[in-house]
Amino acid sequence: MPLYLLTLTTVWREKETENESIFAQLNRELDEHGLSEEEKKEILRELLKKYALLILESANIAVKRSVHAKGAFSPQINVEDIRLAAEIVGVTNVKPEIIKKARDEAAQWLLKEGPDGTWGWGSKFDPQDLEGSIVKTWSTAMAIKSLLRAKISPEPHQIKKGVVWLLENRISEPHSCWARLPPIYKDRQYGDCLKPNTYETSCVLLALLEAKAKEVSSCDKSIIEDGIENLKSYQMEEGYWTVYLTDESQHYDKANIGATSLALTAISRARKNGIRVDGLEKAIEKTAEWLRNQQNPHSGEWSEIGQEPSNTAKTCDAIRALIEIGDQKNKKAINRGIHWLLRNQGVEEDGRGWGWRKTSENETIIASNVENTAFAITVLLRADKKPNSASIQTGLRWLFAHKKGDNWGEYTPRVIIALSEYLTRLGN
Repeated sequence: MPLYLLTLTTVWREKETENESIFAQLNRELDEHGLSEEEKKEILRELLKKYALLILESANIAVKRSVHAKGAFSPQINVEDIRLAAEIVGVTNVKPEIIKKARDEAAQWLLKEGPDGTWGWGSKFDPQDLEGSIVKTWSTAMAIKSLLRAKISPEPHQIKKGVVWLLENRISEPHSCWARLPPIYKDRQYGDCLKPNTYETSCVLLALLEAKAKEVSSCDKSIIEDGIENLKSYQMEEGYWTVYLTDESQHYDKANIGATSLALTAISRARKNGIRVDGLEKAIEKTAEWLRNQQNPHSGEWSEIGQEPSNTAKTCDAIRALIEIGDQKNKKAINRGIHWLLRNQGVEEDGRGWGWRKTSENETIIASNVENTAFAITVLLRADKKPNSASIQTGLRWLFAHKKGDNWGEYTPRVIIALSEYLTRLGN
């Protein structure tokens, strides 16, 4: 039973000493999130609203039950009434069987979207003359990662085909790396979309590492080693990466939090998986230190270099990378980042998720969206946030409220990863 539901049912029972104990426990949990007094008061106000709705709905159920019961009319709320009301009001945990069913349905939808093992959805970053869905490196790598996490049995042929496609569509001049678009577009003027990219290269290497760990037969270890070696070679002296893996990056050395975090995640995962590349330990340590130094020391979030507004995605990127390393030195930075995520969830309205940032004149930037909500849930779970915590359950309810039939559109891979992480934490 979630802590806040326990609080509500305890209040209903009117046991004063127990009430005080539960509220003290709730306050301790809120303190762990690093919330201000005003933020804690706001959450408590919302809980009281939920409590009022819970009692009202429980009473309605009790009345209906009594009307149909034989004998005298004596509506009394019992535990089952509260359970039913809790589901109606929306303060219960999302049931594991519902999570698994949604994850499996989304995986089947994803397989239908990529019958040949490649995926792509249209975006604002596409070249103007390429309208609609086109095959993309990032989309394909993310789809493969999510399908591997979904533990589909027997293994779909799309996974093996997708791995082969990634291996065949690398840029090997002089070493393995990947661009946003595959080399089939190299004769067209697509500029940056065809440049070796830190984001795409790191994402592909993570997908290949996962495929190798799951013993997907077509995954070539030597290509992974070559890709990790190449990725490491473009690390800047200070420890960061730029967006593109080209020699011109040495002169255009604009640091990028997202690219750096993803590269750090990839090389750290490679180390864990037994990939041997000279200098990997030193590269990891240097990047981790640089990343810690970029965190806002007061509020705990990360934003892109030179951009003041906080950023949910970049904060998740950085936390995930530091968790992947597993070094005690990163614990403080991870905790500060987690506290920022918890403070910046849309807790003022039940069922809210995460947007790009907390405050902005542009409402579309602060509005909750599927991508950030799924990413935040994954990161919180990897940081050992309990699956039945209010933050995780609220985020899950928001995701389910924005489901499109059996999928979440182009962000379905991200959601599958979040749901799979949740089920893993439950031991499923």
